[in-house]
Amino acid sequence: MTKITDWLSTGSYAINRCITGDIYKGFPQGRISIVYGESQSGKSLIVANTVIEALKNNKVDIVYYLDSEGGGLWDYFDAHGVDRSKIEYIAVADVEECKKALINIYDTLDTAKKDYLKDPDNNDDIRALVVLDSFGALST
Repeated sequence: MTKITDWLSTGSYAINRCITGDIYKGFPQGRISIVYGESQSGKSLIVANTVIEALKNNKVDIVYYLDSEGGGLWDYFDAHGVDRSKIEYIAVADVEECKKALINIYDTLDTAKKDYLKDPDNNDDIRALVVLDSFGALST
């Protein structure tokens, strides 16, 4: 297992500290993290703030935002000055649509990584954040 060398801040010192014990370190970069809790408890807000922080601090190049609730936080992102061109919004209604979208994202990132490794001088190494909001709202 590779050592964690970087983290994505949640934008909240308190939440970062709960996750890692450090007020500046939130979610470990390069790992799968799950935010779960009661309905209306602020899960989407925590993730939206993490997206904002990641983009603002140049930790990721693109965010794939899969949304099964139709909430799409565009107004919130706009209010925080997020560049919409760095967020690919993907509406998903059921598990099958979500699976297809995730496979497409994986294939895109895998191809980009292979291109980068073949010719790093002429290709970018893409840093991506993939968000699914919300797994529980997907119909089977």
